[in-house]
Amino acid sequence: MYWFSKQQQMFCLRIGLTTEPKVALQLLYGEESIDERDYSPSEIDAPSEIADGVEPKLTLPWEFKDALATVLADAPKSAPLWLHFVKPYGYLGVQPWETELTQLLARPILRLPDLFERPPETRDVLEVAIIYDAGPRTVPKDAELQIKIIATAIAKDSLRNQTRVHLFPSVAWRAAFKEIEFDHRVIVYDPVEAAATAGTAQPFTNWSSWIQSKIGQLSLDAVHLVCAAADTAIGPVLRLSTVPDSSGLAPQIAVDMEALGAFLTRVGAWTAIFTPPPGDQWGVGLRMAADVLAKARPTTCVFQPIATADHALGFHLLCRFVFSPNPADPPKCVDSFVYCPPKMVAEDYPLKPGSIFDAMHANASLLERSSRKEKMLNWLNSWRGLENPQTPKWASAIQRHIESLTLHELRRQSPDILLSSRESLLSQLEKKNSGAADDGGRETLEAIQKIVADNLKIK
Repeated sequence: MYWFSKQQQMFCLRIGLTTEPKVALQLLYGEESIDERDYSPSEIDAPSEIADGVEPKLTLPWEFKDALATVLADAPKSAPLWLHFVKPYGYLGVQPWETELTQLLARPILRLPDLFERPPETRDVLEVAIIYDAGPRTVPKDAELQIKIIATAIAKDSLRNQTRVHLFPSVAWRAAFKEIEFDHRVIVYDPVEAAATAGTAQPFTNWSSWIQSKIGQLSLDAVHLVCAAADTAIGPVLRLSTVPDSSGLAPQIAVDMEALGAFLTRVGAWTAIFTPPPGDQWGVGLRMAADVLAKARPTTCVFQPIATADHALGFHLLCRFVFSPNPADPPKCVDSFVYCPPKMVAEDYPLKPGSIFDAMHANASLLERSSRKEKMLNWLNSWRGLENPQTPKWASAIQRHIESLTLHELRRQSPDILLSSRESLLSQLEKKNSGAADDGGRETLEAIQKIVADNLKIK
């Protein structure tokens, strides 16, 4: 048993593959390794490949579950267990660890990203774009119920002073959604208008051009994707229609995570949410997409099916957590998972993530200050009708780009480029061990800070 103080340390379960191969499980409490076990992939049903329509499974040996439950028995139930997937880990991230461990431990289960900094954002405002492009086999009534749950949960559970939901459906679903009475904060756009912004067949460009033409100079906080996905030779890809038009006969395109990540950066989004369309019971392709994106970019990533009443309740609770303007208590996930930085959680940990380099920290403070109303008066005319000013899209895009550079810098400086060792994990939890950027990197970031400050007139 462990004695737990008010300022408890993080419980972290490290999960990865060894060269044998074996599935390596290591339980950490702060810096201390409490338990280490290796299992063959077959012992935990680790998949060697994934396929649509096949339920992902996880079988944890009873002796490991017993040891885990014993160690965590006296820990406060609000304290999450963090899952740290360390590369290489194959398809282990697709398995339902949260479902198995939540039932066992009765506590929140969260996934640890490679970069621990909480993205700076405007805490009073929430702008979310939903891309809805379910397949032709989807039952219309099921799609209508699903989109109503999603839009209502985001609009009502964000806890922000101002929330807006921008719904971008493909042409077939715009017609199906016409009779839905959405919350007044939900704006539904007509995909026929997307033709005016089209001009390229590049994957996702037509969707992104349409979205950006409608949001204008606003930045988005989150992008919620409801579509099919598949694992391919180049990794997971989203299956989306090309330019939505009045004929509704647009073929599908494959959107990889690099293209999606670039779009998230351009619009300033710090969160991506993935939901399988009705009829895709397991959403295996989207599980893979969310997992890969979370490891490739410093983005809060959520996989959340919405097919049952429990899923709907779980999504409401997830919205309250992910979109809370302040650190909050995470929910217990139901068939879902969340990658997020530790600073989003309300627990008071003595090990706090430190900045990777000084310019990143200063830039974060800069953009947080930019959300203050008195500093943004010169920008209000650009967004008439908004009660609260928001950081403009270009400034948020710069911040998202800097966060990506920070993650690349962390990997570049570390001898462990996959960030797979316990030491790599602890290097971000201890400020004294944080790396320092090279002079060129620091000068570049400081120059960006000055440009942003001059344009926003922040003194």
